[in-house]
Amino acid sequence: MIKLLPPAYIEGLNSCINTWLRECRYPDGWKIAKLVILNKLKAGTPTCDQTRPISLLATHSKIFEKIMLERVKNWADANHIIPDEQSGFRPSCLLPTRVLSIFQEVKNNFAANIPTLAIYVDYQKAYDNVWHMALIVKLF
Repeated sequence: MIKLLPPAYIEGLNSCINTWLRECRYPDGWKIAKLVILNKLKAGTPTCDQTRPISLLATHSKIFEKIMLERVKNWADANHIIPDEQSGFRPSCLLPTRVLSIFQEVKNNFAANIPTLAIYVDYQKAYDNVWHMALIVKLF
């Protein structure tokens, strides 16, 4: 839909967004979202962990979010903030890609008779009541 707007409107929106970024402002109306809870189950009443929240935002807010995401990604890439091993949200770097690279590293280490240790942490529920800093210290 945005592509169908006249260029003058897009230029005006661009100017507003750049001003708001410079001034660290964000329109109050764009901060409001309609929250819709989707049931992950085919039938029945779900528990909290069997639902998925969706935030319905104003169109202009979505545009602003995409611009910010692109700027943050570019900044993070330029400053080498995100390690190459990170996956899941990068284009062409999905979880199966990460699993395959871990498998390949284990295979190479096995062939070279190098011991390999892998630690997997389930952050979703298993460590809800654990002192995380102490856990991290113990892991290292």
